[in-house]
Amino acid sequence: MADKYWYRVEVSDSGKTVTIKKVERRENDTSDVFFVLAIDEKQAGRKAFNEYMRVAQARRRAKLIAEGKCPWCSRKNDRGSGKRCSICLRSNLGYEARRRARVKGEDIPRPDRAVAVEKRKSADREAIRADVLIEVQRAWTNARTHGQFSQWLADQVEAASGKKVA
Repeated sequence: MADKYWYRVEVSDSGKTVTIKKVERRENDTSDVFFVLAIDEKQAGRKAFNEYMRVAQARRRAKLIAEGKCPWCSRKNDRGSGKRCSICLRSNLGYEARRRARVKGEDIPRPDRAVAVEKRKSADREAIRADVLIEVQRAWTNARTHGQFSQWLADQVEAASGKKVA
């Protein structure tokens, strides 16, 4: 087995490797400098990038959870803070069922990706539609007069489409 050495790898904010330097010992990692044990510079760069991506993903998930979104897909979360949304959960349960069937040696039909994508798009459209209807309902409830609501609606249509409504 080849000898492994410590490498100091500096990574830019965009995840690009800036420098890789062989060092005698490991120090504490920072947000842009990682110390990895590797055979050569190429492997060190790969390991440092993987660590950078783990840190970036943890930051992204923390931000999404704080915003009340699903930490996996960033849709509005319908199950609670920090949990996967129902769409991600359903997908994961399907993956697990196929994995268990594969372990048992059962034949597993390949999932139809086109159908899965269409289901996901449909669920997204339904969620967006529900949000829009809730917004319209709130505007109708908050409007003091029919004219006020009509003006709000005309302003929203103009902002969205760029066309004036008569």
